[in-house]
Amino acid sequence: MIWVGFLFPFILTLAQEGDYELEKVRGMEAFAGSAEARLLLRQNGFVVADPMFKQIFEAYIKSPEIEPPSEDNPHGSILPVFITTDSAWHTYHLLLEEGVRELEAIQAERLLRFSRRLLAATQTRAPQLGPSAGLLRRYASVGLALQEAAHRQTLTGPEKNIVDGLRAGQAAPLSMEVGFPLSPAQFRAQSFYAGAPPLADYFTARQWYATVVFRLNHARETQAAVALATLIAGDAELSGLWQQLSDPFDRLLARAEDGAIPQYAAVAGAVAGTNPAALSAKQLAAIQDQLAERLPLPRVNDQLLQPEEYAQFGKLTRGFRLLPPRQLPCAVCFQQTTDPEIPDRWQPSGLDYFAAAPELRSPAALRAVQSQFGKKIGDRIAQVPCGSLPDSLFGEAMRLLARLQEPRPPQVAPALRTAAWHDRQLWTQLGAWAEQRHTWALHTKLNVLYLGLTAPPREWSRRIPSSSPGWQNWRAPRQRPLTKPGWTRFSMRGPPPPACGKCFSFLTASSPAGMSGSWNRFPGNWNSLNSSRSVIMKDTRKHGKRPSRKKCISECGGN
Repeated sequence: MIWVGFLFPFILTLAQEGDYELEKVRGMEAFAGSAEARLLLRQNGFVVADPMFKQIFEAYIKSPEIEPPSEDNPHGSILPVFITTDSAWHTYHLLLEEGVRELEAIQAERLLRFSRRLLAATQTRAPQLGPSAGLLRRYASVGLALQEAAHRQTLTGPEKNIVDGLRAGQAAPLSMEVGFPLSPAQFRAQSFYAGAPPLADYFTARQWYATVVFRLNHARETQAAVALATLIAGDAELSGLWQQLSDPFDRLLARAEDGAIPQYAAVAGAVAGTNPAALSAKQLAAIQDQLAERLPLPRVNDQLLQPEEYAQFGKLTRGFRLLPPRQLPCAVCFQQTTDPEIPDRWQPSGLDYFAAAPELRSPAALRAVQSQFGKKIGDRIAQVPCGSLPDSLFGEAMRLLARLQEPRPPQVAPALRTAAWHDRQLWTQLGAWAEQRHTWALHTKLNVLYLGLTAPPREWSRRIPSSSPGWQNWRAPRQRPLTKPGWTRFSMRGPPPPACGKCFSFLTASSPAGMSGSWNRFPGNWNSLNSSRSVIMKDTRKHGKRPSRKKCISECGGN
């Protein structure tokens, strides 16, 4: 079912006292809104109601009847049609998404051919790849296995574990030989990709090539990236397929902010020629220095990082990606409207972007963000430098949305020139932007934000005392059977409770509504992958059932 905001389609006459005179409107008897909706209609001259329709056009072919058929009027009369901006946009969106779906079906075939060719090349040209040969073969093997069932069945060991974990969407992060831990939730097919197995496999495989980063500040990973870029640039088939997999999204969406084949191949060729197997330490350092000058620091973080890493994510995540995701200004905005940029603000809002972006900022957006988050935070958000819209189809669509907030000329009905009308247009802008993010979910660099404690407290408790500091958001659970002994379940209303990481760990989270996620313990902090309402805690202590605080501190290194 599709929810359609139904705009009562009359230009009403403004009464002297400031309200609109509903009694003088022909067809008012067909208005089926609530008393509250009628009041808003009287105040603002328009109202948005919420009937349900299966398709966007049904609101126009099922308009209420205001005059039954008669001899003089055999067909009767219905309310006049008022085509809203929501309907016009949604029609465009349906056509756009269908076009993207058809494009992605072609891209899925291309990516499969690319992965097959890449794996074969890493095997046959291993001597030219030098010490990176094994790593690159495994990297290509995982990429192919995520999309091809026949190859997937041949895997064993770590490669099989990574492929199975990413395809199953398991909660625990997975480690590759390069880059940062991978969150399987990022590899779960979204949007229309989830509706067809071939597209779902393509989503996961492409996300692999988009997410795994060969870090520039790691010599071994940079050497592997140089070898991979040189290999693909020197192979006509691989290079051609890579261009076909990349170029459309430069024009449709935005440019990438990470290094890819052109930058790495050009710098490597200038420094060391075409033989990455023979790189000396001096040459490798020179390549790193030149790439550091050419590649800007990323402004969006999409990696699972530790607290000290998150503070300098740009420097640490800069590097090579085979099919890098695109940087959108909204993602740049969200990176700066959450902690630590705005302390203790853990979740961004779509309103942030419409208040911060110069091309989209409007009085309606500023009013909304201040009303929602307060003037202090609203002012901070409005000052965030999130960059210009890209020169692409996406950028043009967003610029078109900006026109919804332009002042209307005097000949337009008064109801459509009010602050209330511009507030309503803001809803359209937010909905349209959300649809765009939904359509382009695979190809945009989506924020992974740090949540939780920067260091575990120094005590733990098997039972949660309500009087203890830091436990106010937690309560004892109802007793429910657990599948394994030694596990305890807690209901969650906030971040995970203070805990000694060496005494016990949180392994799984779930909620009555069926959502799932996990609190994953890394040294010194907790990262939240999914929101959830209960946590299962497993006791992993090794120094007795009831250690004293002193003993816990001495044996657990002060945690």
